Amino acid sequence: MSFLLKINLKNLQLISVILFPIGTVLGPFTSELFQNLSVIFFILRLIIEKKYYYIFNKYFILYISLIFFFILNSLFNSSNILLSLESSLFFFRFGLFSLVIWNLFDEFNNFHKYFLYSLVTILGLLVFDSFFQYINGYNILGYKYDNIRLGSFFNNEYVLGSFIWKFEILLLIFYSYLFKNNNKYDLYLVIFILLLNVLVLLSGERTSLFAMLFSSILLTFLTIRIGKIKLFSLIIFSIASLIIFLSNPSIKHRIVNYTIEQIGFGTGKINFFTEIHERHFVSAIKMFNQNKVLGVGPKLFREECFNDKYFVKGACATHPHNFYIQLLAETGFIGFTALFVIFLILLINLLKMFFYRIKNPNVNNDCYTASMILVFVYIWPFMPHMNFFNNWINAIPYLCVGILLYELNKKKIKKN
Repeated sequence: MSFLLKINLKNLQLISVILFPIGTVLGPFTSELFQNLSVIFFILRLIIEKKYYYIFNKYFILYISLIFFFILNSLFNSSNILLSLESSLFFFRFGLFSLVIWNLFDEFNNFHKYFLYSLVTILGLLVFDSFFQYINGYNILGYKYDNIRLGSFFNNEYVLGSFIWKFEILLLIFYSYLFKNNNKYDLYLVIFILLLNVLVLLSGERTSLFAMLFSSILLTFLTIRIGKIKLFSLIIFSIASLIIFLSNPSIKHRIVNYTIEQIGFGTGKINFFTEIHERHFVSAIKMFNQNKVLGVGPKLFREECFNDKYFVKGACATHPHNFYIQLLAETGFIGFTALFVIFLILLINLLKMFFYRIKNPNVNNDCYTASMILVFVYIWPFMPHMNFFNNWINAIPYLCVGILLYELNKKKIKKN
């Protein structure tokens, strides 16, 4: 009975993760559902099989220490404890999701194959539906296209580009795992990546377009096989972008002209991203200046921005649209430092990889490097972000953290 229970929990954990990409497209509820189910099945297996080494590794212990700080901050520093705890109390599930991914790589030889099939299925459906919406003015569910921002199944959430640039890198990673010594599908992948890149452009999400281009450049210089695929797709994408700009002036206006206008080039006053973002930042910095160590409490920017001490006209929103500014305001210097240190560690490691690649051009560390690049670009300081404590898109980079943990553990085993 115990053996059957172990097998069932193991399979249920695998199925939950395989369904995660589909759940992310369906919405926050299904994304959370599959993520949390995989974590629950994993915890039950840890208890039954006594594989506690997963949670007692140094990275997870440091992560839990940070979460513990967030929770204490919510309890003893926040003006609205319940609202603050909504974001901090269960934030540990993202770290556990990373361990879930690490565990599946350890115990399922075919995990990368099944997950790749899931990615191809959902991304292929998005490609079909998005181009259908672009050509016909509505998608297969009837969601309308406003001729400026493409939404597909996400409708007016406008996260299509954000979803695609992250899952595109995951696609390249899992493709590299499955077809490590087989390049017969590379040409098809180049075409598929090109279509995904075009969708990021058509989504009208300028931050996602920047993230896609930035990550593509890093992948081109820091990886071998993935870099070649990205390079070819980028060259063709450049030509496709010019054609789109010429054929659809509204997209060019949003991506190019509107960006120039919002930043303020030629006006004598340059904004940090946009004037609205700048207002968010000014209000958030006011919060930090009066609460330097602990901030005002997780998730409380949305309330404290109405406080006379921090009020800036037009600044209030659910979050200040930048991870670092948000953590300064809500968790003070401690929370900010934790994220900034992670960024510096990733930056140093990527620089080391660059020089290592020059000396060892034929050594393939593509999957490890690409995972690091996704996380690095996700937390890049100089671009707008979603809510740091968001429970929807947040899980995607944590999936890559799971790959990093698996690769680091594999290297550790080889050394011993």
